[in-house]
Parts: sequence; structure tokens; C-alpha cells
Amino acid sequence: KKVGVKEVVFDSPVKDIQWAGKDFSTVFVQSTKGRLYMSNLELSSPWQDITDDLRVRAASTAATFDEGTVIDSVSVSPADPKVVL
Repeated sequence: KKVGVKEVVFDSPVKDIQWAGKDFSTVFVQSTKGRLYMSNLELSSPWQDITDDLRVRAASTAATFDEGTVIDSVSVSPADPKVVL
């Protein structure tokens, strides 16, 4: 069986990795600078920096999430692996 390897460069070293989703194929990587990246291994999707997407979503709620805000921690709900906190 062939295995493919792709190099990925994040903005800084990896602080945390969380596996989520029904079959744990969605991976979240938090960098030490507070950026959040996501990829779906089942779909072979490329890594995406979703930090700015979170800012846009927060702007549509009562939450404050300005440009200087960073991700402090990421966790997957033990009750439902499709929920990421």
C-alpha cells in the first residue's frame, strides 16, 4: 500500500492536537501563537487556518473577538465528539 506524505508549515510550533468528529477524522491543531488549523483526513482536505473564520462567526453573536484575540485552548466534548469547544 502506498502512503503519501505532505509537508505542512504552521505559523509556530504545535501546542495541541485534538481529534474530533463522528469517526475522529477531523483534526484541529493549535499553534503556540494561538492560531487554529483544521483538516479532515477522510476527505484529504488541506490544512486551513480557521482562526479568522472564528472571528467572523463571533461577530454575528454577542461575543467579542477582535483582531488581537487568539485561541487559548481547544477541547473535544467527551459527550459528543462532533462538538469542539
